[in-house]
Amino acid sequence: MKRLLVFALVGICCANVAFAQRPGTIAIFSDAGGTDCNFVEGGYLIFVYFFHIHYDFAMGSRFMVDVTLTDWLFLGDYWDFRLWGGHSVAGVEVYYEACLSGPTYLGFAQFFVSTSAPPCSPIGIVGTPATQSGEIEVIDCTNTWQVAAGGQGVVNPDQTCMCSPPVPVEQTTWSQVKALYR
Repeated sequence: MKRLLVFALVGICCANVAFAQRPGTIAIFSDAGGTDCNFVEGGYLIFVYFFHIHYDFAMGSRFMVDVTLTDWLFLGDYWDFRLWGGHSVAGVEVYYEACLSGPTYLGFAQFFVSTSAPPCSPIGIVGTPATQSGEIEVIDCTNTWQVAAGGQGVVNPDQTCMCSPPVPVEQTTWSQVKALYR
């Protein structure tokens, strides 16, 4: 009987965690390490790196990158997963092939710079028209689509418009969380 009670309590706790998942943010960076959201045009090629950050568990995402103020020519996407459709400037769906957590590198897009963008030109992740909500969406591990946030970047920044990258997620333990409330 005690075992049954323990399994029931564990099941209830796990069910609550599954339904309280954070969808997170689809972020963009100018470096593959995910540390800088300032894009400086210094040549003919620009890379935009995509990460899914600040989320609990997810199996995929739908989004697009808005670079309309840059006059960049889209060359192609390179995804870290085998299951995807579309492309990043018109709307893409990327499926992670498993239920993942933590910061996840998704892939990158490559652009050709024909003319230099004006200083402080914004770029960012936006919703794709293919979704019912028109928003950025993430599918959680219960097969439910949730609206997520989109990261922003700045092209050719100066001191007035530098982009601050999102704060990275830090690993912690339950003991560290409990210690905050003593």
